[in-house]
Order: sequence, then C-alpha cells, then structure tokens
Amino acid sequence: QPSIGLRLMADTNVLAAISPDLAAQRGVPQNKVAGEDLWDHTLRSVDGAVRTQDARIRMAALLDDIGKPLTMADGRFLGHESVGAELADRLLESWGWPVAERGRIVRLIRHHMFGYEPSWSDAAIRRFIANPQSLRAIRNFNLTHMNRGRNAYQASHCYSVADAMLDE
Repeated sequence: QPSIGLRLMADTNVLAAISPDLAAQRGVPQNKVAGEDLWDHTLRSVDGAVRTQDARIRMAALLDDIGKPLTMADGRFLGHESVGAELADRLLESWGWPVAERGRIVRLIRHHMFGYEPSWSDAAIRRFIANPQSLRAIRNFNLTHMNRGRNAYQASHCYSVADAMLDE
C-alpha cells in the first residue's frame, strides 16, 4: 500500500519538501467519507490505483486533486482539474518525467472529472471522443478511481458507450 509510505512522508515533513501542493491537502475538508480529509481521499485513490501496472495512472491518482487546496471556495473546488493539471505538469517536470509521459498524466488529471449523463447526445459524446487515446486513458484511470462517489452503473455505462463508439 503506497499510502503507508506517503503518510510517513507527510508525518515527517518530507512531503512538504518535495511537494508543498500535495502536503497542503492535509486538513482540507473533502465531505466524501466521514472523518476523512482530502489527503485521506488521495491516499485511498493511490491505494486503489495499485491494481494497474501503468505508472502514469498511479501518478495521476496521486496528483489528480493537487489543485483542490488552491481552488476551494464555499466547500467546492471549481476548476481544480485545470489548476491541478498545471501544478502536476510543473511538479512532474521538476521530478524529471519525460515530456510525453508528463503530457499523458496531465491529460488524465485535466479530464478526471469527466462524467457521462444519459441525456448526452451522440454528437456530444463524439465531440468528447475527438482523441480516442485520451478517452481510453481517461477510461482506464477512472475505472481504477471509482472512489470519487460516482455511481458505478453510470460510470460503467459511460465506458460501454465510449468503447462502442471507439470501435466504430
């Protein structure tokens, strides 16, 4: 469980030295699970992502909510995915991640709030699927990241529709 090492890093202030933005998640109210803050949510996400061998997805699970502390207002985090994508890109660059890999991770973070609504038209879905590789990456990331509180049926339906359209 990666959360064990990450908790140790946070408790010893190592995390603040390598990523003040991640360290800032501690104490930020999340309102998803009683008694948990944003940092707890991130740790659950990271532990959930260990099922995949793709390091990009695991890194995206760690960094996907990095923008929340800066965007918190009235208990909401409007635009945290865009702010988080920029913060993640800078952090990954400072850690020496290759540009192409950074781009894939940042794309996952920027689009991690994607959610399908049954009222979407085929045209609306097709506009989102303009880049099939991005959609597949987002699909894989969100399947490992179901603790967002999304309805599992709704999410699986979204991915089924997207997969069918990708195969057309």
